[in-house]
Amino acid sequence: MFNKEEKSTFNKDWGLDNKKILEKSREVFIETPKPDKLNDAGSIIDTINENPGKPAIFENCTGSTFNQVYNAVGRVKPTWDAAKGIIKYKQ
Repeated sequence: MFNKEEKSTFNKDWGLDNKKILEKSREVFIETPKPDKLNDAGSIIDTINENPGKPAIFENCTGSTFNQVYNAVGRVKPTWDAAKGIIKYKQ
């Protein structure tokens, strides 16, 4: 009913080099692009709420991001420069 454990069929002559595998795995993680937090409406809103008295400029934003920030911020509303894609708060 219970068989003895079978021996591994791994052959050391297959040409696997652990150093090359490790280098390849590091390349994969290095090439992964990181998201830009400044374009995210949630992070802009959090930044304004954490520092309500300080002026701020957020670049490379879209109109929909500005609409979300405008609706979420309190009395002092940000301004929008559509040509440059910049949101300005208290400036």
